[in-house]
Amino acid sequence: MEIFSWLPVKSIARCRCVSKLWNAVLRRPDFTELYLSRSSSRPQLLFVLRNMDGVVFFSSHQPQNPVENSSFAVASHRLSHLPCHSGIVGPSNGFVLLRGVRGRKKQGLVSLQFNPSTGQLLPLPQVKTRSRMFGTFSCMGYDSVKKQFKALSVIFSDAKFEYSYLTLGIGKPSWRLVECCIPHLPRTEGICINGVFYYVGTRLKNSSMIVCFDFSSEKFSFLNLSGPMENATSLINYNGKLGSVASDSFNGGDTGFELWVLEDLEKKEWSNHVYVFPPVWQNVVEKTILHFSGVVGTNEFVFVPITLSDPFYVFYYNVEKNTVVRVGVRGMEAFGGYRVKAFSNHVENVERIRAF
Repeated sequence: MEIFSWLPVKSIARCRCVSKLWNAVLRRPDFTELYLSRSSSRPQLLFVLRNMDGVVFFSSHQPQNPVENSSFAVASHRLSHLPCHSGIVGPSNGFVLLRGVRGRKKQGLVSLQFNPSTGQLLPLPQVKTRSRMFGTFSCMGYDSVKKQFKALSVIFSDAKFEYSYLTLGIGKPSWRLVECCIPHLPRTEGICINGVFYYVGTRLKNSSMIVCFDFSSEKFSFLNLSGPMENATSLINYNGKLGSVASDSFNGGDTGFELWVLEDLEKKEWSNHVYVFPPVWQNVVEKTILHFSGVVGTNEFVFVPITLSDPFYVFYYNVEKNTVVRVGVRGMEAFGGYRVKAFSNHVENVERIRAF
């Protein structure tokens, strides 16, 4: 298993075909945990390219502490043109959730649990309601305590909201209602950090808040957005903590940004950080429009262009050194003009999705 854990995912798939013994070994939970541990030491950037036809997945090596603008990475192709119309949630423990995928004739649009490493996908069962449904919001996260993937669904129907969750991977999953003391409408795609899913929600009186759903306890909690934090509605993973900034898009004209970090969820305590870009930021970024992709290590902020161009660069801003480095990414040139969404610190997971 030690040797297997260093192989790429495609080689693991081939090795499963060698014999029944190898297949059994490579499906064991302890091997999955070992492979995840190895993958965590070599995290990747996961690129999701999107146009009217659907989404395309790529991944590339994530450089640690890049120091030269001349460095580059090569992106490897994952899956082409999977029809996805309502956004992507993730990744969480190597898996993502695709929303608004065309299902069977009677299903309409469904959500899919998807493993970019293996290409496996599984449609989530549709949520049933007796009321007239006007819309749904679905998200997925990983419960590290029970080692299970779980999904949350918010249904808007006849001026009321219903909240349900399901557990994936054990038997036939079924949605279960969960109580929520504050009716709200989800406003952002959200992010899962350490088993808690965060997204910005709007109350019926149009006031905003951060909604927290703990996949382990399966309970809601809420964080008010008031005062100086009122506009900090773009959520990121900051070293395993929830981070919030006022905007998700940046360009060479920006001088810096303000970051709020949730230090204690129970006490609802935040810390505030103000970062000022160095003068070279304007020359390196120029007119490129960027979005946050995450944080590498403890001090490297990752910015990715929102549109794929040739050449294509990823920008790393080191807050301690106050430096900006751009790294070229090759291999995606055939998809010029596609919209780009990127996730840093992606890990490869060889766990196979269990059908139901």
